[in-house]
Amino acid sequence: MFKSVFSRFIIAFTLIFVISFSFLIVIIRVLVKDYSAQVTTSRFENAEIAVNSAKNMIDGLYSEYYADMDTDDPNNEINFETYLNSERGKLENALSGYAIYSDLVILVTDHKGIIHLTSDAQGKYKDIQFKRIPVRSRNEILLEGRYSEMGDLGGLLDAEYDTIALRLATDPAGTVFVCIPHDDLGTVYQDIVKTTVIVGFLVMAAGVIVIIFLSEQIRSPLRSMERAARSFAKGDFTVRVPETGGGEIAELAVVFNNMAASLAELEEQRSSFLANVSHDLRTPMTTISGFIDGILDGVIPEEKHPYYLAIVREEVGRLSRLVRTLLELSRIQAGDRKFTFTPMDVHKMAWQILVSNEKRINDKKLDVDFDADDDAMYVLADSDAIHQVLYNLIDNAIKFAKDEGVLRIQLKNEGGKVRVTIYNEGHGVSQEELPHLFDRFYKADKSRGLDKAGTGLGLNIARVIIVAHGDDIKAESEEGKYCSFTFCLKKTTKEQYLQEHGQDSDLEI
Repeated sequence: MFKSVFSRFIIAFTLIFVISFSFLIVIIRVLVKDYSAQVTTSRFENAEIAVNSAKNMIDGLYSEYYADMDTDDPNNEINFETYLNSERGKLENALSGYAIYSDLVILVTDHKGIIHLTSDAQGKYKDIQFKRIPVRSRNEILLEGRYSEMGDLGGLLDAEYDTIALRLATDPAGTVFVCIPHDDLGTVYQDIVKTTVIVGFLVMAAGVIVIIFLSEQIRSPLRSMERAARSFAKGDFTVRVPETGGGEIAELAVVFNNMAASLAELEEQRSSFLANVSHDLRTPMTTISGFIDGILDGVIPEEKHPYYLAIVREEVGRLSRLVRTLLELSRIQAGDRKFTFTPMDVHKMAWQILVSNEKRINDKKLDVDFDADDDAMYVLADSDAIHQVLYNLIDNAIKFAKDEGVLRIQLKNEGGKVRVTIYNEGHGVSQEELPHLFDRFYKADKSRGLDKAGTGLGLNIARVIIVAHGDDIKAESEEGKYCSFTFCLKKTTKEQYLQEHGQDSDLEI
């Protein structure tokens, strides 16, 4: 269930989203809690200041009122209730300044807890005059002289307030209440959480849509590649995947198509390989079988036996060379053949191979040009492998050279290397055939008119050997005019060569 790219994207995105928003909500909660504590502290400090100011103001006005009254007059009854009734206007004016400035609700009660005076900015609490505050609050004031709580004073107020009350220095003792609107940051926190959750779900929905789109951009090419791979498994290498869009997926599609083209080419080479091997095995075996059957059946006269047996021997040798060459190529590609790099004289080796083909050269009346910078040119290479390469290239050059044409062997110093070029004037190869010269079993001479004994593996093995020496063979040709092969070998010194082979090895041929 969770193996697809889409499901993994969704799971990863959901986990990241949930964890991130959980941390965000926790951080918001901590910040709101800290802010709430700071606001509550500040509110109570302001309430303390306001209630003390209101108490001092009321106590002061009561003292002035008491001082102005004639206490000896029996008709003058001086108590807090008469004070509130006679001085109501003055008290309301004084308290309204506090209420408007600080957005407070101020209540003044008598000793029985009956509200005689209210003051607030909107004047909405006029209707609670002459109502009684809760008994619990009144009793705490009588015992402690002060009271504080957060609430609505038993339903007298229409919202939550932070309330502080102080007992007045009146006779009998009244009470002043200062109520500050309570900032319910818990509600704010809940609103923030709700908003965060809503925004989170919107973000998550948008993210899922984006993931669906992006995963489809990835899954579609991958599905195409999967279908193509299944076709490859069935042997159909013609399927290609779209190379649309950009980025890594498009690059992967290009690489995949290049791989498909390489597989198709490899399959073609494999088919060609099997066809050529079958041909190169079937032809000599048919010849051998035919001549042997003719000898055994008496169809071929006895005096002709040596002649036809010589042909059979030649075909057996051809089969042997083919098998030996195939085994050699297999060993090189499998890494079983190890190359030993030692100092050698490539000038001497090329000259010896040229001399060994003197009869063939003379038969075709070739004009030989042996062009070397020095009489001895030392390189670091595997002697047997380079002999195989040089022999094959010189053999091909002689074989495909035209009569009385030029055969040129060049050995040139080129920095830290020796550049070897084998050139012949002759049939050459076309530009279409040139890139395939080093393919296994490829023969430019399709009719095998000139190369009846060749296996089509020599140039392929030569390239593998030279690549193992850190270079590559380059072929140049113009059809009907010439063909040349060039490669380079790493130079070494005469001293190293003599140290490896001894003083007697530096003799010229």
